[in-house]
Amino acid sequence: MSVTDRELKHIITKARDAKHGGFGVLSTGEKLAAALVLNRPDWLAEMTTGSPRRSNASARSV
Repeated sequence: MSVTDRELKHIITKARDAKHGGFGVLSTGEKLAAALVLNRPDWLAEMTTGSPRRSNASARSV
């Protein structure tokens, strides 16, 4: 199965929306794609925990 140009444009549009503050209004799949496209592991963590995750460095100091 290949991804069409239309589907790629949709993913890029959603990633741009997320980058400019629209992450909360995306579907789960769109959030996942945006986080991967924009290299935002913190967004992936937020999706699984419901809140931003602390880095290892800050977790050690607590």
